[in-house]
Amino acid sequence: METLSSSFLQKHCIASPPLLHLQSKTPTVRINLNSQPKISSSMGTTVHTSKEQKITARIKAQSLLTNFFKSLDDFVCKFIDPPHRPSVDPKIVLSGNFAPVDELPPTACEVEEGALPPCLDGAYIRNGPNPQFTPRGPHHLFDGDGMLHSIKISNGKATFCSRFVKTYKYTVERDIGFPIIINFFSAYTSLLATMARYTVAIGRVLSGQYDFRRGTGNANTSVAHFGGKLFALCESDLPYAFYQTPGGDIITLGRHEDYGAPLESMTAHPKVDYETGEAFAYRHNIKRPYLTYFRINPDGIKRRWFTISLLPKTTPYSPIRRS
Repeated sequence: METLSSSFLQKHCIASPPLLHLQSKTPTVRINLNSQPKISSSMGTTVHTSKEQKITARIKAQSLLTNFFKSLDDFVCKFIDPPHRPSVDPKIVLSGNFAPVDELPPTACEVEEGALPPCLDGAYIRNGPNPQFTPRGPHHLFDGDGMLHSIKISNGKATFCSRFVKTYKYTVERDIGFPIIINFFSAYTSLLATMARYTVAIGRVLSGQYDFRRGTGNANTSVAHFGGKLFALCESDLPYAFYQTPGGDIITLGRHEDYGAPLESMTAHPKVDYETGEAFAYRHNIKRPYLTYFRINPDGIKRRWFTISLLPKTTPYSPIRRS
């Protein structure tokens, strides 16, 4: 996985948040006298309003659907999947140095030998896959949720921090309590298992468990700095902007949809011209245009995009002959 060295992070990009303002305000409490109150009986119990009863019924229905789809997932993993190949066996790919780790808040690092120069001010940030839940079925190393590991160096001190990229996929699965979105690299174990998994996925979408238009990527492939922002990227989704606090913590700002519409993606490896500040990227799609190229100016604004057309099949092949 790619890393971002401290030379790419200017001091002002770390010291001040580009999008986030942490200001505490006294909350305002408003009372609506026209709203329907709860009715208390003489025995001290509370009779819920019809609106609350509908909410409770909806929560119970969602819980039943969640357990139902989870049972189907378990059935596919136990009885339909073929035996795991070594490349997708969780016991192998998630062992040793590749075993999942928990988040770590900003933690001071002790210098074992020598000293850090006081003039050194920046951060080294690494991105990589790290599943938040133990896989129940096949799992490829690249299918883990994105986690950012950072060492921030300032004033002769170093601070280490590890945080998940709070993607839509991560937050949905965190709230439910187990993985529900199909893994790109390990789900296609056999034709029957693939069809079964997609049937369950369609059921989850139709029941409202998740909205695939909000992205299903895990932002675990690379880190990039352009347009005045830091991004965690992967090939199957749009970039997720994040911010590093002065204390070294990492906060996800959200999916950056300015670089594509819903159902679109962007390359995880944009190229940055550090003399002009421009970034150059492309995105692919399952419908026309299949491949487009665009640039992002130093202010982070996407400029005109161009369609990359495939060569006609009738184009003759002319090899280069060496003299």
